[in-house]
Amino acid sequence: RNSRDAPLLRRDAGRLRGGPALLPARQDQLRGPQWRSPRSRHSTASTLTPHHRTGTTYKVYPSYDFACPIVDSIEGVTHALRTSEFLDRNPQYWWVCDALGIRKPRIYDFSRLNLQYTVLSKRKLQWFVDTGRVTGWNDPRFPTVRGMRRRGLTVEALTAFVLSQGASRSVNLQSWNALWAANRQVIDPVAPRYTGIGTDTAPVTITVTNAEEATLEVPLHRKNPAVGSKQVHIGPNVVIDAADAGELVEGAKVTLMNWGNILVKSVTKDASGAVTAATAEFLPADKDFAKTAKITWLACPATSRVPLLMRSFGHLTTKPSLDESDNFEDYVNEDTIFESHGFGQAAMTAVKVGDIIQLERRGFYYCDAKEGDTLVLHFIPDGKDRQGQVLGR
Repeated sequence: RNSRDAPLLRRDAGRLRGGPALLPARQDQLRGPQWRSPRSRHSTASTLTPHHRTGTTYKVYPSYDFACPIVDSIEGVTHALRTSEFLDRNPQYWWVCDALGIRKPRIYDFSRLNLQYTVLSKRKLQWFVDTGRVTGWNDPRFPTVRGMRRRGLTVEALTAFVLSQGASRSVNLQSWNALWAANRQVIDPVAPRYTGIGTDTAPVTITVTNAEEATLEVPLHRKNPAVGSKQVHIGPNVVIDAADAGELVEGAKVTLMNWGNILVKSVTKDASGAVTAATAEFLPADKDFAKTAKITWLACPATSRVPLLMRSFGHLTTKPSLDESDNFEDYVNEDTIFESHGFGQAAMTAVKVGDIIQLERRGFYYCDAKEGDTLVLHFIPDGKDRQGQVLGR
């Protein structure tokens, strides 16, 4: 009905029997399409869809457009912050306030934050949950606070990132790199450093002929003594990542990080030419580390090593930005979890669930769980758009 002077609400007669229940608003339909028969109130099919908290106690539930102005007004909201997709519905918001004679909050519009290679619609995210493509709303691949926390995002970084965006009304599509770069600035100064060796490819053993069994006390963070220290075992049997074995060349000098330089005496290779073992001499008086290859290593006994399960994650979608005409199901990334195995130094028994650490020369990790003696570590992207951001190496 058209009526500029009668902002009244009326209810159709009849008894509610589980079907649609509408509370039409008597508004001026000539003002625009958003004013034509707005469904200010609707019901759920109570016999088919009970409310998850109240069951079938209530039969009629308010729509968003009807409920928000009333709740905002009676609960004392002074400024209603709404994303710009609700801009053309602001007149309805004020109309409800006027019709009921309640206080009108001020509306502040801003553009929603969009991120590349993901979806932010709750309906679409629910589809990922329902189809079993993720483990739940706290899945590390999800753009939810709980999900991103399990990927190592800090509250401080998230806050700084959001504040840096401002409250513009312009379309806002952000790369994940900016968020993870902000996170690195928070965790880098305080994350303790540990050493981990991968075992998916067999590690290489270096026999250091003149080394003796001993223990060194090494800072957990060379630039931040307040982080503390750790005990590092040294000895004649040193294991390194297979990926670093290429640095072992007869006559070459190599630096074992946090210990010192060694001189490679001999190298053993298999039929394919891959290094399988080496012997070396420790050079205690050589402090020249400027031009040497730096290698992470472990010399602790096998019985004191900490098993590691390292996970990294890919994006939910394969397209950076989905258009309105795109069916998001056509762009779902089906290969999003990557796992690798290894072991860490004995000092990693101190790592707790929820801790953020750095595995030297691998990256930052969030300790997501402990499965028996095994630490489950989630790789934290560092804000650099590279393959290592997915693979964690």
